Amino acid sequence: MNDAALGEARNLLVAAIRKIPDEALDYRPAPSEWSVREIVAHVANANDFYTMIIHAARRSAFESVTLVRDSADYRMVAATNDSVMRCATTSAALAAFEAAFDRMIAAMGDVRPDEWDREFSLVYSWRPSDLPEVTNLKKRVI
Repeated sequence: MNDAALGEARNLLVAAIRKIPDEALDYRPAPSEWSVREIVAHVANANDFYTMIIHAARRSAFESVTLVRDSADYRMVAATNDSVMRCATTSAALAAFEAAFDRMIAAMGDVRPDEWDREFSLVYSWRPSDLPEVTNLKKRVI
C-alpha cells in the first residue's frame, strides 16, 4: 500500500470539492452525465465498498466472501450514498466523503502485511450469473 499516493489523491480530491459552489452540486455537463453530487457520492461509496471487502475478507479468514445487499457493511455504503445525496452544501458532501475515506483508512490500517496478498473467492450476490472471482485485497482495494 502506498500511503503517500493515497493521501495525495485524497488531498487533490478534497481541494477540488472545496472549490465547488453549493449551487453547482447538481450541475450536469450533459443530461446523461453525472452531477457533481453523484460523483462525490460515488467516490465516497467506493471508499465504503473497499471497507466492506476488507471486513468481509478478514471475517471469512480469506476463504469465500459473498457480498450481500442486506448486510451491515452494505447498508453503510447505502447510508453514505443517501447522506451525500441529501447534502445541501458542498462542505456537507465533503464531510461525508471524508468520513468514508477515514473508515477505509482505518480498515486498511488493520490489515496485516501478509493479508494483502492472501487470495479469497469473491461473489456479488446481486450478480448471480457471475462465477466466483479469485482475488486478494491488493487487487480489490489498492
